[in-house]
Amino acid sequence: MNKLYAVALFYPAQEIGIESSKEPFIYHRTVVFKNRTEQIQYYANTMCPASQMLEADTEEELKEKIQQLCNNFKDNARLENCLLYTS
Repeated sequence: MNKLYAVALFYPAQEIGIESSKEPFIYHRTVVFKNRTEQIQYYANTMCPASQMLEADTEEELKEKIQQLCNNFKDNARLENCLLYTS
């Protein structure tokens, strides 16, 4: 079975011109790769610091992980806790 390697792109709402968004980050899309090397090269060259790398065994599992990421990015308290650890 081949793993799916992906990068989920999240952009800061203000950066893409959404001033009134309740969500600080907006999910744009997910790019899927056949191997980890291509995934890491793409991630390293993205201008989206909020983007996330994912891997999954099936398309269904990948969709679930993307949905969980989207839910996490909607949780402002969770995001604020993350910022505390990176500051």
